[in-house]
Order: sequence, then structure tokens, then C-alpha cells
Amino acid sequence: MKIVLFTATGAENLGDELITLCEIRYFEKTDTHITVFSHDVARTKRFLLSQNISLEHILIEEYFPNGLRKHPLKNLKLLCKTIKIIRDTDHVYVGWGGLLYSKNEEWHSPLRLWWMRAVITKFFKKPLTYLSLWVSATREEIQPFAKGIFENATMTVRDKKSQELVKALWFTATLLPDPVLNYSAQKTEKSKIIGIAMRKWFLSDEVTKELIKKLLSQGYDILLLPHSLHPTDEVSHDGYYLQNFLFPGVSTTQSIEQTLEAYKKCHIVLSMRLHSMILALTHHVPFVAISYSQKTNTLLEEIGWNYAHQSDAKVDDILGSINTIEQEYEELCQKLAERHARYQTQYTQSFPWK
Repeated sequence: MKIVLFTATGAENLGDELITLCEIRYFEKTDTHITVFSHDVARTKRFLLSQNISLEHILIEEYFPNGLRKHPLKNLKLLCKTIKIIRDTDHVYVGWGGLLYSKNEEWHSPLRLWWMRAVITKFFKKPLTYLSLWVSATREEIQPFAKGIFENATMTVRDKKSQELVKALWFTATLLPDPVLNYSAQKTEKSKIIGIAMRKWFLSDEVTKELIKKLLSQGYDILLLPHSLHPTDEVSHDGYYLQNFLFPGVSTTQSIEQTLEAYKKCHIVLSMRLHSMILALTHHVPFVAISYSQKTNTLLEEIGWNYAHQSDAKVDDILGSINTIEQEYEELCQKLAERHARYQTQYTQSFPWK
């Protein structure tokens, strides 16, 4: 069996790398040769090897386009190679969450690119499956591309709002949890570490600084957890932003691999990024959420998590949640473990393997 897996791997985003990792681990249960398309082959290879993934049956290929205007001939070769790989595969999977977004979110829209990849797949009459899709573009934006992207494809989405939007376009999608909710990990040691996984633009810097200082005064160790170390986009680089909070007694991880490993020893996590909340859940570590979007709100509602605030939260609000978590700590750890087990069962039962 030969499959192609399109994901967002290679851009130094821990959530995207974990999605790729979890899907590869799932496909590894069968006798499958996997071709993964990546924005940076070396970075993808490094992360997979760090997680003890054998590359014997995995081929990592560079995405088209990549610097199209500067390297037109190289990109022509990449396009031809992409077409050949799709032609020779048995099944194409598109396996990541934030896929169909609008131009306003990332300064460009990928809809035309995904339409092109879907059309090539269907031209060669290959099965096409979308895994845990998150649709955040509007119906009006997707409408011109909907038939090419969705028609004759197996559609799974990770939230009900995406499911409703696909239905409004006259297609059908089933729910499949985010692949990282199927991730297995164990907390290794007791500690007084509070991990902080924040991103720029939402919670005010003044609130974050005051909160860290008060937590330090209460005897906690603070570990900053950058999830995105984007090689070209400074705004998306958590490491640059989190340097603003490196007070005495505060430390930080230096790579996404170190960030992943650090969750094993966190006592509590202050989470803003979706996959920080998911990693806290899969490690059964109670967390305080700072929610800023549909995707984080949806997860918090699904698990019934009360320790959540919006981006206008005050220091005392967050400290109050941490104090309550401390009083109910073991009970909350057990609640997260049970919810994690249900997600794992749901993912295994719902995965659209063909």
C-alpha cells in the first residue's frame, strides 16, 4: 500500500509536527509506504527521528510551490514530481487541521492550492481523504473551489462548525478528533513547574509579566514553552515574543522537541495555543486556558473545562483558577485521563482507513 500524506510539517510548529507524527504512527500499524510532503524536508526528518520514527518506509518530499518567483525552474520540477507521486500512489490523505482559511488570517489564502492538489488527485482517479479538517474560511470564499476540493472525497472535520459549513456547501463530513488527542505520553515526575505557552497579540504583556512575578513569589518555577519557532515569520515565532518574560527564575525551552519533552514534568500549564491545551490533556496535567478563537473554545466546551478565560483576563482571575486547580488537583488529573481515553477510542473507531 502506497499513500501520500499532505500536512503542514516543516515550519517548526509543534502542533503541526505532532499531527504528522500521530498520523504516521497510525499508518505504521499497517504495511504502508508513506510519502510526506513538507515545507522543509530536513526539519521534518529531524522531528520524526527525535520521536523514534523509522524512515525506512517514509519518503519526505518538498512542497510545490516553494519560492516560486525566485526559483521558477526548480518549482516546475517540484510540480512535475508532485504529479508523478500522486499518479503512482494508492491513496491521498490531507492530514492537518487548519487547512481552509481565509486571506485575512495568514495574509494569503491556500484555497487555490488545495483545489489544484485535489483536482490532480481526482484526475488520476485516486481516493482522497481529509483528516480532522478545520474550516475557518467563509462559505463565500470557499464556494468557487468547493466542488474541486470536496466532491468525491471522504471528508472528516474536527469540529461541528466546520461540519455545518461543509454541509451548507452540499457535501457531507463526519467528525474526527484532532490527531494529537490520540497522542500517548506520561508525566514523569512531580514538580512545582508552571509551563506557559503563549502567543503574541492576545493576552496583554503587562498581565503576563505581573502574573509571572506573582507565581515566582509563590514558589513556582516558570518554564516558557514556545510552540512555534517559524524560520521566516517573526510574528509567528513564540521564542522572540517569550523573551520579554525571561526574568530571574524563569527558563525557556530552545526547540519544539524540548517543548514537547517539557510537558512531562509540568505541574500546571497556562495554555493559549490549541495544541498546548491538547498536550496538557494528553499528559493529564491540569491547565488554565486563555481562549482566543473558535478552535480553542470548541475544545474547552467539549471537555467541559471550567478553568478558562478570554484574552481580556486579569491577573487575579488567572491566579484564582490556579488556586482552585491546586485544591482539586488529583481529581482534575483523573478527569483529564478519562477524557483522553475517550478521545483515543473515538479516534481509533472513526479513522477513515481504506
